[in-house]
Amino acid sequence: MREPKALKHDHFEPRTRSRAKAIARDASDLKTRMGLVLLAALLVISALLFTMTGANAQESGSTSAQSSVDSGPVEGTVPGGSSGTTSDSDLWRALKGGENATTSIRSAGEGVAIQAVGQSWREFRNEGYFTYSAWGMLGTIGLLAVFFALRGRIRIGHGGPAGETISRFTLIERAGHWLLASSFIILALTGLNLVYGRDLLIPLLGKEAFATISIYGKIAHNYVAFAFMVALVWVALT
Repeated sequence: MREPKALKHDHFEPRTRSRAKAIARDASDLKTRMGLVLLAALLVISALLFTMTGANAQESGSTSAQSSVDSGPVEGTVPGGSSGTTSDSDLWRALKGGENATTSIRSAGEGVAIQAVGQSWREFRNEGYFTYSAWGMLGTIGLLAVFFALRGRIRIGHGGPAGETISRFTLIERAGHWLLASSFIILALTGLNLVYGRDLLIPLLGKEAFATISIYGKIAHNYVAFAFMVALVWVALT
């Protein structure tokens, strides 16, 4: 009687291996997505804590300022022969705030002794812009993390890489791209230092180191901007 032949499993091995790789890849993608979702949640929580801390600091500052005003001189009399609240400080404060006054000059803006636009921008930059830009950056990072967690990686179909490469961009196109990328990175770093450096770098590096970084960073920010504009036109045209 003829013995049964042993079954050959050679043709099953490639399919089994590919399925195992697919399962491992899906598990890795799931871990990556969960990590990105967790990162986005941490960024949102950090932004909320940052905003709450800034609001508490502003409230405490306004409270202390109000207490100092309340403890001022009574009825405009202070020791030492000073004028107290009867001086012209209110007048100069109004002029500094950009209040219109009466003048004999007849021209545009003749009644404004001091332009307060720069002061208004400085106050917005130190308070509102500081918070809004932080929220914008953290929100952008969070949206990118959520998008990547939901979309995942774009994989190569049709059995993987073909083993051959082609030149997609010319040398001129690559040069314009790297000029744009490098100038953007320099502008981003120096710009972040101009906005957040005083609050973040001075406690870490000290005032002298921060002053040196800011001086050269401002010079780089001003001149590298021209390279960024040239690269932007370069990339658009090529």
